[in-house]
Amino acid sequence: MKAKYIILKKNKTEVPLVFSQMLLHRDVAGKSRVTSAGFCELAVDGKWRVGGHSVSLKLEARPQDAEILNAHL
Repeated sequence: MKAKYIILKKNKTEVPLVFSQMLLHRDVAGKSRVTSAGFCELAVDGKWRVGGHSVSLKLEARPQDAEILNAHL
């Protein structure tokens, strides 16, 4: 099942937040510092895949976002 995600910048660390497609990226982000955003899906092999972009935040998914999700979730 696809979900949305944002990557938040906390101090010098990037932290992922995964949430429902029913919510807007900008509403979840609030006033947080967001470095990237897009859509994600947990594949059969247990690895996160990312892609797309956030219209509301005007940010793209980055290749390293999958690595961040896989390391933290």
